[in-house]
Amino acid sequence: MLLKELFNLCEAPIELDYTAPEKFLKISKDSIANELEDYILLSSKNQISFFLKKDHSIALAVDGDKVIAEIKFKKSSAKSKNLSVHATITILERRRESIAKSLYFALAEKSYRIFSDSTQLTAGKALWKNLARDSAKYGLKVNLFHIFKNNYVEDANGVISYDGSNVPDTDIWKPPSEGSPILLVLQK
Repeated sequence: MLLKELFNLCEAPIELDYTAPEKFLKISKDSIANELEDYILLSSKNQISFFLKKDHSIALAVDGDKVIAEIKFKKSSAKSKNLSVHATITILERRRESIAKSLYFALAEKSYRIFSDSTQLTAGKALWKNLARDSAKYGLKVNLFHIFKNNYVEDANGVISYDGSNVPDTDIWKPPSEGSPILLVLQK
């Protein structure tokens, strides 16, 4: 079942310190060569390599010997092509370079379906709007998924694809205390 695969509701949330990315980006320069044998190379672009850990828990953007962005995923099967985002972070000095967006696109181009979290901070909303606006350029799309119905959101014309502005923010994002039954899905 898709919902069981996407969410482990019993799992305690991971506490992250977003003000100190080096605490979040756990792979150090010294261990990166050894650690990367546990990862699959997704693609490389402009000297940045994009990796997915074989157990599907983490995706990384690596520039030389430095991890510059990381996506943590909620627990799922290593065989699954469904990845549910828990948190995304890019080191401060590289945040204006769209590295996280490129990492999301590298995953989707390899036929992974990336599900948003049910709550978003301001930066997360901006990232998903940006992904939606640019997805068509890469042959990708962002669809709406209703978690209670366990299905894509449809209208009279079929599955609703989000372009970053065609659905009101209030229909997608609710305050963290309320959570949203709507997730965004980046996919081919």
